[in-house]
Amino acid sequence: MNYNTGINWDLFFDQVDLTHDDKPVHIPNFLPNPEKLLSWEDVENSLNNYVAYWELIKNQNKIQIPIKKPHWEFSGYQDKKFIKDNIDEGNTFVIGKYSIQNTYARLLCKEIELMFPVITDIHVYGSKGNSSTSFPYHYDGPANFIIQTYGKCKWVVYNSFVSTLIEQNFNLPNPQKLVPIIDTILTPGDMLYIPPRCYHAAFPDQPRLSASIPCHPGTEGRWDKEHYKI
Repeated sequence: MNYNTGINWDLFFDQVDLTHDDKPVHIPNFLPNPEKLLSWEDVENSLNNYVAYWELIKNQNKIQIPIKKPHWEFSGYQDKKFIKDNIDEGNTFVIGKYSIQNTYARLLCKEIELMFPVITDIHVYGSKGNSSTSFPYHYDGPANFIIQTYGKCKWVVYNSFVSTLIEQNFNLPNPQKLVPIIDTILTPGDMLYIPPRCYHAAFPDQPRLSASIPCHPGTEGRWDKEHYKI
């Protein structure tokens, strides 16, 4: 089935039985024209529009971003030059609220919300460096679609799931009990589907951009992703 994005979602449904056998899958060439979803120009626009929420990662740890707070602002805003300097140093960056900053990204999230009873956003992961690091192996509460749009990145997904009886945290598991089920290189247009609470990790070693699309269960509180013309 094809929607406004041009994605053939049958590539996904042919490989994953969400009812009987939910499992991680790597689908090459899933997204046509990946640069429409996310490019370095989009990263630059996100840096300069004050809408995005940024995180920075160095040596697998978050870097505290200074907040500028003029007297007329209630919440303040993140220091753009500090973010730019860290990007130029090759550190990993994360952009939140990306699903409302790019027309194609908005279409893709709306498409997913039409197919599944979920709330979506897009978190951009990227770096300009050849030796950047991302988070260590961990799990996320919701299901996730990872789509590579620039460069290459190694991903490992493990055959280990965490019970919902355990509070979500970033405590490292016993590595001897983690068995890889997917060990692959994502290239532009590739998609990696990761089920909820499944351990995984990225191992970037070159400039790259990828879109992470967490799918939180439920429909109440969805952002209005329509584009209104005035």
